[in-house]
Amino acid sequence: MTYIMVAPNGARRTTSDHHAIPVNDDALIETAKACFQEGVRGIHAHIRTVDQRHLLDISRYEALIAKLHAKIPCLEVQVTSEAAGIYDVESQIDLLSKIHAPWVSVAIREIIRQQNTTQLSAFFTTLLARTRVQFILYDETDLVTLVQLI
Repeated sequence: MTYIMVAPNGARRTTSDHHAIPVNDDALIETAKACFQEGVRGIHAHIRTVDQRHLLDISRYEALIAKLHAKIPCLEVQVTSEAAGIYDVESQIDLLSKIHAPWVSVAIREIIRQQNTTQLSAFFTTLLARTRVQFILYDETDLVTLVQLI
């Protein structure tokens, strides 16, 4: 079975880069509906501030998930924890520790930075026990780090 997930907006591009980038919840939901009708079954979602900056906010993400599930019940929603050069590791861990999301993505090199991998092992054990996690690996070093964490 083929599984298609879309990431229609990312953390950095805005409507000044392309007019059709969905930067608010309504636009993201409309984009998700159109993608779902074409066979997409998952969305990697980024939320934004009113001035279109990347945002890590638990209540805003949970509200978006609820809206998406109300409009497209079978669409799986993945929340990003991307720092995007704005957030520190503590902000990412805070989001991941508190959010009630069915699926999250974590870039190993972002979440590690100067963190102690031994301390993060407990965090990941807890995270993996309550949600699905997509680990983003950019190179062999990221893979080795993930294996050490496991």
